[in-house]
Amino acid sequence: MGPRPVKLAERSGALPRGHRSWQRGVRDQETARAAPPPEPLRRGNRYWRINAGPNEGYALVVSRDIPMCHITGGGGVDFQPAAEAMAASPDFSDRWERIGEERQDGMVSTLFRLRKEPKLALVLSRADAPGARRDRAQVIATATYDLGR
Repeated sequence: MGPRPVKLAERSGALPRGHRSWQRGVRDQETARAAPPPEPLRRGNRYWRINAGPNEGYALVVSRDIPMCHITGGGGVDFQPAAEAMAASPDFSDRWERIGEERQDGMVSTLFRLRKEPKLALVLSRADAPGARRDRAQVIATATYDLGR
């Protein structure tokens, strides 16, 4: 097994030697309670908070047991227009095939599959219109890789 990514980052100068702020993210129980992945994906999870502004940010969840990544974003800024524009962009559409869509409680969730690797699926959930409530997640993206297909 090769060196850990943090050690590589330290050696390359991307992180100062002895840098340990990444460890705080691994143990971030506040983020764990606020932005958990769907129930079937809650095994071996590690959580990080990523600040995107004074009152905005993302929670990133990965699993050591399941090939998945779960990102939740929200805060004082409306994330819906950017999420919608990204999902509708030609570059995104060239790489991701839209499989289906559901609407519920002011949110729209769209299922995509990566065209080059159909085992990789992405569910992108966002408010169904700009200017939605800001007291809940504004964008949620969950990517999973199907090892059984």
